[in-house]
Amino acid sequence: MRSSKKIFALFFLAVILLTACGRDKGYETAARQPSKESTGKKEESSRNLYLIDEMDMAGESITLGSLNSSDKIVKYKYSLRTRFLNKYGENSSWNNFTPGRVVTIKNESNGSGLDEVRISDKAWEKDVKNFTIDGLNGIFTIGNTNYRIDNKIKVFSDGSISDINSIGDNDELRVVGIDKDLVSINITTGHGILELQNTDVFVDSMISVGSRIFTRISGNGMQIEVPEGTYTVTAANDGYGGSEDVTIKRGETTVLDLNELKGDGPKYSQITFHVAVDNASIYLDGNKITEDTSSSGQNGDTSVTVSVKYGRHALKVEASGYN
Repeated sequence: MRSSKKIFALFFLAVILLTACGRDKGYETAARQPSKESTGKKEESSRNLYLIDEMDMAGESITLGSLNSSDKIVKYKYSLRTRFLNKYGENSSWNNFTPGRVVTIKNESNGSGLDEVRISDKAWEKDVKNFTIDGLNGIFTIGNTNYRIDNKIKVFSDGSISDINSIGDNDELRVVGIDKDLVSINITTGHGILELQNTDVFVDSMISVGSRIFTRISGNGMQIEVPEGTYTVTAANDGYGGSEDVTIKRGETTVLDLNELKGDGPKYSQITFHVAVDNASIYLDGNKITEDTSSSGQNGDTSVTVSVKYGRHALKVEASGYN
């Protein structure tokens, strides 16, 4: 930390205080290109549309690729103020904004983040098993219907960029397209739905499903799409919280009663903050916590241990000479 002048930033800390595919393997980049007429239609329909390249829920950032400019990649921070909406304009879980989906965005007036991210109604999505890929001719067939693909097609697997040659004969796919052009392919396992009930205590707080899914609880009946498997689900807010193991089954809805996680409140846990810079000032929820309770760690570093109520908190760290 001593070698950098940009080590500190204001960020939100979600304090969860508990121990809780392809038949044609010879795909080539020289795939058949659409006609000028179809290309023009594609550019018109893709104007101001973005493809999600990465959704970093732990870091609260989203990386987007412009469908109107293949080389334009943008990355934005989002926050609790950012509205995530489905294509009907209804509130939706962050976790539903997965790589490969097509969205529109609205920037905050100060340009520092996003005001809104919305699933576009210009794109369609299909979960498919019965498909063939003709990479040489740029044709992706679903059932008896042909769609165009080119060497710009984005392929994702488990949230990361993959390759069309990695698609197997027995894979299940989620394909996204605009008119007759495919814009993304997601290699999926089976998915199920986690539905939250009795959420009153936890509304606007965070919930984690395993180690990769973090999202804000929007209200009773909220649904989160989750890959099949068993996860530890944790929720905390205003001194209440707990964890429970939940098994998600393919194609099924699993209901989780958050009253079972609430427990008796308020609950607290001891957290030790360690900053490898001398005389750093640490603020938790706007209150400085390093004046009387801090102690010198190894090499004069700053350390402080505090009792913190279960829930979501804001952390800020400052030191002389650092941004």
